[in-house]
Amino acid sequence: TLELSKAERHLFEASFVLEIKSGLKNKSEGARHETISVLVEFIRSFKDTLPGLAQLAVLFDSSDVEKDFYENIKHIQVHNKVERFKRLTLAIYYFL
Repeated sequence: TLELSKAERHLFEASFVLEIKSGLKNKSEGARHETISVLVEFIRSFKDTLPGLAQLAVLFDSSDVEKDFYENIKHIQVHNKVERFKRLTLAIYYFL
């Protein structure tokens, strides 16, 4: 596993959060979907290194794609999507 000092972890998390928040707020739906894909890969790759990412991993459901938050966020109706992106942004800010 990747070993990071406390300062390196803090810097990474702060930068990561800013970039993900920016991507989730992007007006382009394609950009938001790509941001989610990047987030998913970061969670899978670093959940053991960064505890905050482990908290976000609970939203995966590999046994049922209908229950997987990260897949479903890409397909919900626009009025629900805005609220879900706000919640995801808050979750990222809170856990990291």
